[in-house]
Amino acid sequence: MRARDDPGPSAETVTPDAPGRAGAPPAVRGRIETAKPTRGDEMSKHPTCEERIDAELNDELERLRWLFDYIPNGREDGEDARRECVDALGLDDALADSTDALQAALCDARSEHGLYYDYVPAGTFDGQEAGYFRYQLSTGGPSAEFRFFIDAMRHCHRIEYVFLDWFDGARRELTGDDKTLLLRVWERFGQYGSIESALRRASED
Repeated sequence: MRARDDPGPSAETVTPDAPGRAGAPPAVRGRIETAKPTRGDEMSKHPTCEERIDAELNDELERLRWLFDYIPNGREDGEDARRECVDALGLDDALADSTDALQAALCDARSEHGLYYDYVPAGTFDGQEAGYFRYQLSTGGPSAEFRFFIDAMRHCHRIEYVFLDWFDGARRELTGDDKTLLLRVWERFGQYGSIESALRRASED
């Protein structure tokens, strides 16, 4: 799969290619890099990506926690937790009445969440010094993605959430429990063979 046009990990700004949607919790903190709008009054009427990113990230992390951390067991979690899960993920209300059905639906939702997963080699975009694996959540206007940076041993040492809109963008580096959650997502990609597949596609392009 060929990587889409993308701003890349700029040291000063995040400039979008083609905007989507996304979401996660307030505890997320990290380096903040934004680009100022360049379309005058039209852009100034809307909240900037910097103003929107924390709420969007909080929403996305909540979805991922339900998808990757929650296991309905029918006894300990109870119907209230199942209904909260169904509401958070926008699933059929009837699934809250059946543990087995909800487990199957969560399995499907995990595999369908996000748009695609690929590898963006260093130098693909101007100013991009490091390659990264991209978990694209949405495109259009705005767009959102997680970026996984690895070392020579293929250990993921940094994860960023990037939120982009036309002529604007912002990012957060994940830390603490939020990073731990995304590392579990990273491990799941490895179990599915997605990491090797993304590297192979990048080498063929």
